[in-house]
Amino acid sequence: MPATTRPVSPASEPWPRVAVRSVAALILREIAQAGGRSAAGYLWTLVAPVAAIALLSVVLSLVLHDPPLGTSFALFYASGLLPFRLYTELQAAAAAGPRLARDLLAYPAMAPIDTVLARAILCVATQTVAAAAILAGLLVLTGAPVVPRPAPLVAAFALAGLLGLGMGLLNAVAFDRFPGWQVAFGVLSRPLVLVSGVLWLPGDLPPAVRDVLLWNPLVHVAGLARSGLYSAYRADYAAPGFVAVIALALCAAGLAALRLHGRRFAEG
Repeated sequence: MPATTRPVSPASEPWPRVAVRSVAALILREIAQAGGRSAAGYLWTLVAPVAAIALLSVVLSLVLHDPPLGTSFALFYASGLLPFRLYTELQAAAAAGPRLARDLLAYPAMAPIDTVLARAILCVATQTVAAAAILAGLLVLTGAPVVPRPAPLVAAFALAGLLGLGMGLLNAVAFDRFPGWQVAFGVLSRPLVLVSGVLWLPGDLPPAVRDVLLWNPLVHVAGLARSGLYSAYRADYAAPGFVAVIALALCAAGLAALRLHGRRFAEG
């Protein structure tokens, strides 16, 4: 009589293997849902930042003769907007993860952190490809004499992603526990682009204003990105260690909150 193979229960498998399988399944689910809503579901990822960069370039070129850095308005704003957009998109994706997959959290193999990681991984991959395509396209179209330095660029996007993940982890719990905070956070975040170094350089500001705005870690991220894109630009004010400490603290606090609050997601 042939021996039968008994299925392995999730509880008997090593935790890393279960987590990887859960995250992979959730990523495939997110891709399928995005594709099902629209045949061009991911096209907006490219269209939105390109439209914003084009609008900013046209409007401010009517006021200023030269961009604050380099010779191309579009390239200058892209260098600040793209890492900023990675932060905002990743924060939103991570914060929504447990609530959008609440029905799946009843399964023993699925944990709230899996839903956050799945959406975060997909968001980072999508935004990174979009940013690379936009920057490469602008370099070719504008003919700007720019020799990028990969290390600061990678550091800027990595720190922006880490900040977005940490804030998203915290907001995943805060939005569920305090529904009013989601509205308040959205209102407070709207002027963030104006104080995050996307439209200006810290060196062009009065010292008193600059010193206050440098407490915003996204200003340092924008400076790093620009120092990587413009080899002659030295963002001496940028402190990657300062940004990393804030980002890691947000991630640690978010993970602790998600662990304490995780059961409430499954209970609805």
